[in-house]
Order: sequence, then structure tokens, then C-alpha cells
Amino acid sequence: MGEVADRWGRRGAFRGFAFCYAVATIVMAMQNSAVAIDAVRLIDAIAIGAQLITLDTYASEIVPRNLRGRVFALSFAIIQTAVPVLALLGWLLVPRAPLHVRGWRWVMLIGGAGSFAVSVSFRSP
Repeated sequence: MGEVADRWGRRGAFRGFAFCYAVATIVMAMQNSAVAIDAVRLIDAIAIGAQLITLDTYASEIVPRNLRGRVFALSFAIIQTAVPVLALLGWLLVPRAPLHVRGWRWVMLIGGAGSFAVSVSFRSP
């Protein structure tokens, strides 16, 4: 993933991986077979892993030294908060079918929309 970040820049790589994760998650929500879900989930896993690594490198480059600890603490707090939020969403939505769409698909769509929002918020200066 380092080659991608070197070629596109840290910000571009982060945005690209966030966008890739968003698209793959939304595509996964539309799948009907376990094989298709697993294949798209593999793409998701690669994109989120690359995104996390790129974010740390990018943040260390742009954040002033005296603020790095606080920025990294906030970043990790957001990352760790995502796990219980996802569990809550799953608990609330999976047994239901709002608007006749299965709950697990809503959980995927919400995650994809969040990643898409992140990808567009890191625009060029």
C-alpha cells in the first residue's frame, strides 16, 4: 500500500481507500449469495486496512508535533467507538426490515455512507 500512497500522496490514497471501502460495502449490501458477499468483503477488508495505515501516516505528516498525541487519541477513540456503534446498529436493525429491506443490508449501507462522507471530506486544500 506504500506504493499507492507514494504515487497518489497520503491524502489521495486515504480518500481512494475510503471511497473503495464505501463502494464495496454498498455493493455488498446488494448481494444475494454468500460467495458474492465474501468476495466483496475481501475487498472491504483490504480497503479498510490500507485506510487505517494511510491515515496514521498522513496525520503524522500534517498535524503539528505538539498536537499529535491529542489527534491520534481522538482518531483511535473514533475507531474504537465504531465497534459498539456497529453492534448497536446490528442489534436494532438486523431483526427488522425497514422499508422492506433486510436489516443487515441497512447496516452495510450506513457504513458505506459513512465512509463515503469521510472520503469527500478529505478534499484537496
